[in-house]
Amino acid sequence: MKISSSRSIIESLISENIEFIFGYPGGAVLHIYDEIFKSGIKHILVRHEQAAIHIADGYSRSSKKIGVVLVTSGPGYTNCITGLATSNFDNSSILVLCGQVIKKLISQNSFQELDNLNISTTIVKNFFSLNCYYNIQYLISKSFKISKFKKGPVVIDFPKNLTDNNYKLRNKYPFLKNKKKNNKNFNINFHFKRPIILIGGGIKNSFNFLLLDNFIKKSKIPFISSFMGLGGFNYRNLYYLGWLGMHGDSCVNNIIHFSDFIICIGTRLDDRITNENKLFTPYAKIIHIDINIDSISKTIFCKNFFFFFYVSTC
Repeated sequence: MKISSSRSIIESLISENIEFIFGYPGGAVLHIYDEIFKSGIKHILVRHEQAAIHIADGYSRSSKKIGVVLVTSGPGYTNCITGLATSNFDNSSILVLCGQVIKKLISQNSFQELDNLNISTTIVKNFFSLNCYYNIQYLISKSFKISKFKKGPVVIDFPKNLTDNNYKLRNKYPFLKNKKKNNKNFNINFHFKRPIILIGGGIKNSFNFLLLDNFIKKSKIPFISSFMGLGGFNYRNLYYLGWLGMHGDSCVNNIIHFSDFIICIGTRLDDRITNENKLFTPYAKIIHIDINIDSISKTIFCKNFFFFFYVSTC
């Protein structure tokens, strides 16, 4: 069976249950736009690529799905940079499909050619450049898994000549198999006088608000939140004390400063929370729970002990 490269891209998106694509057309991605028109995916046309990626960011946060952006080469991609940085820092799942000049013209200062990889290395979770027709479905499937797991932006660079040809489909669904989930239960039995739970923005990446409420009610541990954590829990919970940080409540900052045991859930503990890292929680033992391993001990090293869990509530 033969299939066009652009059709393969769209079928891969359909298999990932994508309903919307946010973008702005350009010469390097016109073949993909032709296939969008034939498919059932709804295209949201913007007037500027920056709008497309910010809309995708908001869509990802509100729906808990991956926001897909389609832009052309050169300025089409550079207009997405601020949105990519926002998605990376706030851990929202975005996939950017970016056009590129034809393969043989790369590195020859061609029209609208840019080194997209080096431009975005520090603000994306992964960057892929398509070099073979047969990698299309694999790269898209892998990108979705990375974006879901790492909670951030992933970019796929498509040279124009690799989107307008037909090729023989080797395997219609060469997708990665889901790994078995680890359902082990962890029992934490510690005796502390001033325990606290710190909720970050990562808690909003799932809908397990009731699970969090149940955990707090059973443990009877009071909790606080970061600014990004606001909206991720029930404000009427009797154990909620307020939010901390540079612009938070001073009494909450004092509470966490003198705490002796902190469970951090879904927070990267940035400078807006910690201020002076060396002076932050000098008396506390810390458990840091986050789906993004890069956030663990990045700013506050867990000196006494530290756990890393892949949990659905982060």
